[in-house]
Amino acid sequence: MKIGINAIPLVPGKMGGTETYVKNLIIHLQKVDESNEYTVFCRPSGTESIRIVRPNFRKVVVGPRRSPLTLPLRALIRLSEVLLAGGFYKWVIAKEHLDLVHFPFTIISPYSLSLPTVLTFWDMQQEFYPEFFSSNDLSTRSKFYRPSCNKADRIIAASQFTKMALISSK
Repeated sequence: MKIGINAIPLVPGKMGGTETYVKNLIIHLQKVDESNEYTVFCRPSGTESIRIVRPNFRKVVVGPRRSPLTLPLRALIRLSEVLLAGGFYKWVIAKEHLDLVHFPFTIISPYSLSLPTVLTFWDMQQEFYPEFFSSNDLSTRSKFYRPSCNKADRIIAASQFTKMALISSK
């Protein structure tokens, strides 16, 4: 089986437990799985923090490296995401001919990808403590969290509480 892991959202040193989870997931999968092929998608800024040591694992670096053109290229990639329903990232992932993609950061992106998906879902704090979130954060969570859960073929909940909150809010 060809499995993708979308680590594109990884920002080393800034993501706490989710960063630790993704790094450890990749480390431990390499220890236990020699039969499946894994492709880890990451940004240039995240590539150094993801260590690949097994031949059935590889990294695909997605997006522009730091240069004077970085900001315009990022703007074009973001525009392609909006205008082309997943655009650039969808194309990068699709060309790998994967059987499954794991999204370990609560949101399935690109959403329009037509492959089986596994989603690691971290929390629903905004449902219980909305006062701790900006209106922008609440809007983003509202726009992406539930649709990602609905689209996922399988969900890994970070805790029993999160699992029960997801089930009861359906």
